[in-house]
Amino acid sequence: MKLSQEPAAAQPTIIIWPEAAPPFLLSRAPVALNQIAALTARGSLLMTGPFAGNAGRGEASYYNSFYIFGRAGAASDL
Repeated sequence: MKLSQEPAAAQPTIIIWPEAAPPFLLSRAPVALNQIAALTARGSLLMTGPFAGNAGRGEASYYNSFYIFGRAGAASDL
């Protein structure tokens, strides 16, 4: 997050984080999601591949996913 907030000569239109950049389940981290909303508030897109999980009945499962966060942190899970 800190690197993505560094001052730049021009406002980036796309920010790409590497696979598994967030070391936690992003969908269950409201503070991180609020920070992403602030990061994308001026129109940047953020693309990243966080871990996702399913803790339903039985054994929990975890897998890679791909999210695109649009204006103000609106997420599309692919």
